[in-house]
Amino acid sequence: MMSSVISYEVNQLGGGRWQRTALTSVTAAAHSPLRQQRRSIGWQQGIAATGLTFALVVALLVFSSQSSRAALSSYVGVGGSYPLVAGLSGAGSLALVNVPSSKPVSVQPAATPTAAPAASPDQRKALPGDYNLAGKPSISVATIEQALKQYHSPAVGNGQVFYDLGVKYGLDPAFMLAFYVHESAAGTAGAAVATKSVGNIICAGWDGKCIGRFRAYESYAQAAEDWYQLISGPLYIGAGLTTPHLITPRYAPSSDNNDPNGYARTVERLVDQWRAQQP
Repeated sequence: MMSSVISYEVNQLGGGRWQRTALTSVTAAAHSPLRQQRRSIGWQQGIAATGLTFALVVALLVFSSQSSRAALSSYVGVGGSYPLVAGLSGAGSLALVNVPSSKPVSVQPAATPTAAPAASPDQRKALPGDYNLAGKPSISVATIEQALKQYHSPAVGNGQVFYDLGVKYGLDPAFMLAFYVHESAAGTAGAAVATKSVGNIICAGWDGKCIGRFRAYESYAQAAEDWYQLISGPLYIGAGLTTPHLITPRYAPSSDNNDPNGYARTVERLVDQWRAQQP
C-alpha cells in the first residue's frame, strides 16, 4: 500500500490573534476514501485523501474563544478573515493551508440613467447649425413679440398667431420671422407696408387681391398662413428644399437682382440671435 507525506501549515487562535506555528508532517494512506461530510478536527490534525484528480475547495471554519477546535466541511467556507483552502499535494494527497483572503467585493447596483428633461410639446431646443425649417418652434411667443416690437412692426400682437400657424404647418416660426425682417424690416418698409405681406410673395397663382406684383392680405394672420402654405408645399419643403441656403435661390433668385447666399446668411444670423435668448 502506497502512502505519501504531506506538510501543512497550522494556524491556531491564541491570545486573541492568529499565530503561526511550526510545520507538521502527516502520513496519509494512499487509498483512504474522502467522505463529503462535516467532521470536527483539531488544529494539529491533517486531512489525507487519495484518488482525487482535481482540486477540492473546503468550507466553513467555525471556531470559538473557548475552544481551538474547528468544524471542517468539504464545501467552501470562510473562517474569520481567512479562507480555509484544501488542494492536492504530492501523489494525490490532500493538503490543508490557511491563506489570506481578499477583501469582499462590494457590488454596487448599476446607476439608473438620468432621463433628459422632456422637451416642451410644442418647442424644441435647436442645436447649433440646425437650420431646417421643418420642425417644432425653436423660439417662444414672447421672443416673436419682442422682435416685432424691436422693429416697430405693425404686426405687433400677432406673435401667438405666427407661432400657432408654424405649429399647424410643421415649420419653425423663427424662420418666418427672419424672412419677414429681411424682406421689409418686419412690415415697416417697401411694398409690405401696403400689402401686409410677411414675405413679399408675388401674385402668380394667387386668387386674392394684389398690389403691384405682390399679393395683398386682409390681415397679418392671413399673410403668415399664406407664407407657411407656400414654404411647406411642393415648391420648397416638398421638393427637399428645407434650409435657407436651399430655399433662397428659388424664393429670391439672383435673376431678380437678389443675393440668395447673403439672404440665407441673414436669415440664419437672425434665427441664431433669437434662439440665444431662449431659456
